[in-house]
Amino acid sequence: FQKLLNRLGCVYSDVDRHYFNDNNPPVDSPTDYATINVKAGYQKLCGNSGLDYVRYRHQDDDITRSARQQGFVRDAKDQIGLDKVFNDRDELLKLFARNTASDFNSEDEILSVLKLATDLVGKPVQQVQFPGVEGPSYVTLEPGKLRGTVQRFLNAQGTKAAKGKPRASAKKKRAKDKKIEKKQGSATPPGLIEAKSVSQDEALPLATELRFPVWYPTRMSVGSTYVTSDRRAYIIRDRDDKKYQAYRLVVHTPLVGQYYGIQGMTWKDPPILAHPTGEKKMGGRTFKLFGDGKHLRLVSWETPQGVYWVANTLLGTLTNQQMLGIAESTRRFG
Repeated sequence: FQKLLNRLGCVYSDVDRHYFNDNNPPVDSPTDYATINVKAGYQKLCGNSGLDYVRYRHQDDDITRSARQQGFVRDAKDQIGLDKVFNDRDELLKLFARNTASDFNSEDEILSVLKLATDLVGKPVQQVQFPGVEGPSYVTLEPGKLRGTVQRFLNAQGTKAAKGKPRASAKKKRAKDKKIEKKQGSATPPGLIEAKSVSQDEALPLATELRFPVWYPTRMSVGSTYVTSDRRAYIIRDRDDKKYQAYRLVVHTPLVGQYYGIQGMTWKDPPILAHPTGEKKMGGRTFKLFGDGKHLRLVSWETPQGVYWVANTLLGTLTNQQMLGIAESTRRFG
């Protein structure tokens, strides 16, 4: 994994929280796992750090770890083009053959799979979840729900009006929504609470350290709390090694392993913002939307000084309404 990742030029990924294990337990402790230290925030993950991020198995569960791995593969898909794979195919095939087991019978079959993955660059990914019940060792699912899930998977369709102009029905709905918003005024959307004071306290240390504006949310999801120890101001480099300032605010939801975040940076065109699936105007600002058209993964906005976004949890536990409400509530510190 490390060799393949380095050969492909590393992958930029949105790390939702600080992943840490100091590997200093008692002598007979069963938790004597690898030392891991991957900090929160959007960053370039290469061999060792990429492996640490996808295989981390503390303080969450198998479902969350799988979602983290799926997200990393999605990032790789959107960043590694077919030309890179084709031009370096000999070495990549050697690495692939030495480090994986499969039922492929030829290099052509392997290349066809790689081509399929790279052809999907920029296309939204639709996730079909099993509505199962997690037990200590297994996820159980009723037969009827299993059949329904299989049908949703086999009959998945592209989202209509994900890009470009909305349909007429969407325009009517937007007009209706605007009337409702005007009637409601500044009422807090369902599932969110006012959090201006606590967010200002969290943003203050960043604002004193950074040389570009810090934006923070004045609303948070119900029951969530800031992870102050994961808050971070740092430097990120693009593929040309140019340096940019960046920061991350980390918020923990009541659900195990589910964190969402607010990211800002002076790098105006990071790979994560390359393929929006839509946009929405709120409060005089235009927000870009990222997701499968039905469920939002990111909501971003741009200022003359930088770009910012709200990132959903690994399992997408924030609703679209919550994501939009948090993004719309963001304010510039000071």
